[in-house]
Amino acid sequence: MSIMNSNEFADDKSVAAIDKVLTITTSATVTTYQMTVTDQVVLVTTVSGYALALTLPSVRLAKGRIYSIRLVTDGGEDITLDDFGTDDAAFSALTFGDATDHALLYSDGYKWITIYSTGV
Repeated sequence: MSIMNSNEFADDKSVAAIDKVLTITTSATVTTYQMTVTDQVVLVTTVSGYALALTLPSVRLAKGRIYSIRLVTDGGEDITLDDFGTDDAAFSALTFGDATDHALLYSDGYKWITIYSTGV
């Protein structure tokens, strides 16, 4: 008997797991990413020559959720995290420049609240 992790279970049941982990590795075709409401844990690896512009989901749609974003491996490029373009969430963009830089953010439906951040 094998036990599925949360990603395998979500995929097997065709559902969006709240704790599903999104891993992103930058490349020539991956330099931007618009997060969805269910992208609550995002782990990024940058590759030399390819930075990442990461956009949070709408603060209104993400109400009550906590998001964890972390730069796992720094290939010499940064991650820039910004809010959704039409939000008036008074969010100042964050830049992740070194491996292990991370942030925990909470949406109250109106503003993004930084619970904790390091290196950003």
